[in-house]
Amino acid sequence: MRNRFEDYWQDMDSLHYTQEQKKRLASAAIHAAELEQQQQSRKRRPVRRTVLAMAAVFAIFIGTASATGVLKSLTEIFSPVLGSSEKQIELMGVMGQAIGASDTNNGVTITADGIIGDKYNACIVYSISWDGEDTIPLSDDWEENPDTYLMFEFDDVDLRDTQGASFGTSWFIDNDPTDNEIQYCRTISGDTELLLGKVTATFKNLQYVSTDRTESNTVFEGNWKLQFDANYEDSSVPLDSGKVFPYKGMNVTISNAIISPIGIHIEIKVDTPSWDSGDLNNIPIKLTKTDGTVLDLTETCGYYCWTSDDHTEVIMGRGGTFDEIIPLDEIKSVIIGNVTYTVPHK
Repeated sequence: MRNRFEDYWQDMDSLHYTQEQKKRLASAAIHAAELEQQQQSRKRRPVRRTVLAMAAVFAIFIGTASATGVLKSLTEIFSPVLGSSEKQIELMGVMGQAIGASDTNNGVTITADGIIGDKYNACIVYSISWDGEDTIPLSDDWEENPDTYLMFEFDDVDLRDTQGASFGTSWFIDNDPTDNEIQYCRTISGDTELLLGKVTATFKNLQYVSTDRTESNTVFEGNWKLQFDANYEDSSVPLDSGKVFPYKGMNVTISNAIISPIGIHIEIKVDTPSWDSGDLNNIPIKLTKTDGTVLDLTETCGYYCWTSDDHTEVIMGRGGTFDEIIPLDEIKSVIIGNVTYTVPHK
């Protein structure tokens, strides 16, 4: 029986380019490198957890028109957000999907540019454009309150079964500070597999908000509603389940774990009537790259807890998206608690 690692490598090996596509790849790589250089000085996104209810290879390079908007290339959409190396660009072609759906209200247009993800995690990149030539900085130094940031008064993505729980982060970037457009990035991670297909995204009032959220200043007033189909390719691979390790006097069982180039999802079980979600949330999760870099995901992974029907078993889900696309052949191992998973390579 083939495993998901073999499927992943087959997907990567199937990426063959014509001479014309190679020329476009070179052009896209140059464009991506320019974008990366522009983004080096920007701050990393703030983590704001909130509990809420195979694109073709040539799509990386070619944008086409749709009934709802103009599709940007996958490189243009995702490189400023998730990296611009050659392997990262290739994976955008396997895992990403251009969208182009938009809605306009009061002269402001929000467009869903693209989505990329796996079974449990997704990242959606939007563009926000407006009439006129005024620029909108990502923060505003209004009187006596310099620590402000952009956020929507309300935004929601209906991408999954609303009976469960989900969480995510959001942040803004500005690929070109001189134009009348900024980008909004939104991640979502679920306790069950994300239900692809018809997606509805809603937004209300873009505001500058003080860090303590006691003051706000509306930048664009309006309501926006976008609908589109999400059918990206899942490139996640499973890690062995059933591993047990001790943690703070408890026996913790890893009942489900998957990893993909875009994120991670873990489910653990604790057979104890007494538990502390804070303790479980601090179970170490670390990823080691083949170059020796160690990423501590313990604090960046969101979490959710629930109990079994008879209340004798506690289940916790952990996971989230990475700050960049990480090809699986660049991941050496994943540590959950004191269990080490070696990620196989070709």
